[in-house]
This record gives sequence, C-alpha cells and structure tokens, in this order.
Amino acid sequence: RAQARAMTLPQVLTLIKQAQQLQLDNQLEPALENTQQALELDAEHELAKNLQAQLRQEIARRDFNRAMTAGYQAMDREDYDTAEARFLAAQKLLPAAAETEAALTQARSARTLQRIQSLRGKAELAQRNEDWGPALSSFEAILGIDSTVQFAREGADLSRERQSIDKLLQQTLDKPERLADQRIYAETRQ
Repeated sequence: RAQARAMTLPQVLTLIKQAQQLQLDNQLEPALENTQQALELDAEHELAKNLQAQLRQEIARRDFNRAMTAGYQAMDREDYDTAEARFLAAQKLLPAAAETEAALTQARSARTLQRIQSLRGKAELAQRNEDWGPALSSFEAILGIDSTVQFAREGADLSRERQSIDKLLQQTLDKPERLADQRIYAETRQ
C-alpha cells in the first residue's frame, strides 16, 4: 500500500499545488475538484484532505455571504418572502452563524409591519367611506396578527359601533312605520 501511495505521490502533489494556485485565484470549485482527484489517487494524503476541508469551508462561507447579501437586497426592495428564503438558504450553509437568526427576525418583522400597514390603509379608507364592514374586517385582521395594536382595537370598536348604528338606521328606513312604537322611536332617536 505504501508503495502504491509512493508511486502516485508526484501526481498527488501536482494536483495539490494546482489546487492551491486555483484557491489563490479564487477559483474554489476547480480547486476542490483537484483535491478530489488527488484523494482518488491517495485517499490518505493529509494535505489533500485538509485542503479539501478548507476549500469546502471557503465555498460555504462565500455562498453564505452571497445568500445574505441577496437577502438584504430583497429587504431593500421590500420583498420579504425572498429575503426570508435567502436567509434560510444562508442558515443551511452555515447553521452556527448567529447573523442569520437576526436577519430572519428582521425580515419577518418587516413583512408583518408591511402587512399591518397595508391593512391599516384599507381600514382607514373604508372608514372614510363609512363602509364599516370592510373597516371592521381589516382591523380584526390586524388584531389577528398582533392583538396588542392599539389603533386596531380602537378602530375595530368604532367600526363595530358604527356598523350597528347603520344597521339600526337602515332598518328604520326600510320600515318607518316601526317608529310608531315609542320604545323603537326612543332607541332610534338615541
């Protein structure tokens, strides 16, 4: 076995030297291929094994950085679904990297805030148009996302109250003869 290893040593060393040069030229995949070829010739060569492990780490770090950059670029475009996907891809490449959790939290929070702002816009437009059902639905959707949002609580209460008043007034308009009953008249007046 030692004799077989010795016979392949010149080829192994040549492949390692080429891999090191490719690594310096930032051609990591071809360098990795060279280390793989070297290990196919001599699976026990420590320098080839170490270089291959180092190259795999460099490739993972490079791909991680690319995924994180793509995630932040997506955040800048307010494309939070893509950002989250890129950050998750980065997390798979380097699970121990702490920055992915922070980036994921940021993307998810921004997406939630965007959704709340969109629903708020719809609710406020519906309120201006005195369309209380859709206003109430939008405020309730916000509360479904985050039950602590104060403007949504207040908006839902107001919309519910105004929807009830509108319903009562519509019933009165549909059947004005109901006003002959003093109790109904008093309720309607109030």
